[in-house]
Amino acid sequence: MGMDKTVRQITNLEEQRAETYRYWRSRSIDERVNAIWDLSFGEYKRKGLIQEGDRLRKDLVHIERRNEVNRTLQRESSLVMRKSKV
Repeated sequence: MGMDKTVRQITNLEEQRAETYRYWRSRSIDERVNAIWDLSFGEYKRKGLIQEGDRLRKDLVHIERRNEVNRTLQRESSLVMRKSKV
């Protein structure tokens, strides 16, 4: 999909922020990730951290957040394990 080249005239900062938010929310997650990817690549290239022809690695990382119950259970089980070793 091509870049949206619609020109909008905005007169105040709050309106501009709201319009920017609405625009990015209207894009698919793939479009948003690709935009960040392109910006990051351009910035690395501008700073000389990557050369022409280089590519950014696209590793997938999954981070699992534990909720408070899991943290409590983990602490309790580690306390029981420490007591049983003594």
